[in-house]
Amino acid sequence: MKIETVKELESGYLVNESISIPKDPLNRDYAEVEKWIADGGKLEKEDLLQKTIQNKQNEIRSLRINILSENILVKTIDGKSYYVATDPEINIFQSAILMPNDATRLWGCYVDGKKELIELTKLEILSIAHHYEERKNLQYNLCDLRRSDVESITISGSYKDIKGNKITALEAVQNFDINKIYE
Repeated sequence: MKIETVKELESGYLVNESISIPKDPLNRDYAEVEKWIADGGKLEKEDLLQKTIQNKQNEIRSLRINILSENILVKTIDGKSYYVATDPEINIFQSAILMPNDATRLWGCYVDGKKELIELTKLEILSIAHHYEERKNLQYNLCDLRRSDVESITISGSYKDIKGNKITALEAVQNFDINKIYE
C-alpha cells in the first residue's frame, strides 16, 4: 500500500482519505502505518471539535423528527381520546383539500395504544393539518436556533461551564443541552 496521508481517528487511522485501519498491532496495515509515521510521515489529528459539532447537529435533527412524529389529539368520543399519528411524509392538507366539503373519511387513529378507524370530516382533517404545520414550523425554527447556538460556540473563544469554570470549545459543545429547546 502506498501511503500519502494518514489521519489519526479515535479507533484507528484513515489512510489516503479512503482506507480505514483499526489500531490493532496484529493488523499488517496498522504496522505499515506505524512504520510510515516512524520514518517521518506527517500524522494529521482528527478534528474532534468538528466531529462533536456534527454529532450534536445530528442529535438536533433526530429530536426534531421525533417531535414531528408525535401524536396529535383529534377528538374525544364517549370519553375516549383519539390521536392521529403524524407522519412527515404524508401530506394531510392535500388529503383534505381533495375531499368534497360534506364528505367524511375513515382515518387511522390511536386510542389506548390500539389503532382504530374513526370517521373524520373535512374540517377535522384540515384542523389536524393546520396543527401539524404550526408545530412543524415551530420545531424547525427552534431546532435551527439550537444548531446556530452550537455553531456559535466555536466562534466566541471563551467558554465556561454552569459553575463558571473555564472549559475548552470541545467541552462546551459536548455539554450543550439540545433539550433546552423544550424548556
